Amino acid sequence: MTIRLKLICHAPTSAMRTSAFPSDEPLDPQGGRRLSALSYRRLRADRYLSSPALRATETAGALKIEATAESMLRDCDYGRWTGRPLDEVQVQEPQAIAESAVGNTSKNDKATRRKHSK
Repeated sequence: MTIRLKLICHAPTSAMRTSAFPSDEPLDPQGGRRLSALSYRRLRADRYLSSPALRATETAGALKIEATAESMLRDCDYGRWTGRPLDEVQVQEPQAIAESAVGNTSKNDKATRRKHSK
């Protein structure tokens, strides 16, 4: 039996366009329009999963995919950085940005992921 996994990224949001850490935000108008115009050939699948994030569920809906929200596909928790532009965080917390760039994650994020993986 062959199992195929196809991953689709959500359409653009305002946080993506401004290089900000995302919050649970909708698709931006331009991303929504471009997604609607996309000629997407729906792939057959036994099931579709989506991140519970609004931007992911809106993307699935626009592609006419009935996806089940799966909490294990959620984005990481950016904590106090959520919604803030990267440039601002780099100026105010350069050491924290440097640590995150080499793969370190916050204790809260690790604990949250352990909690949800059980």
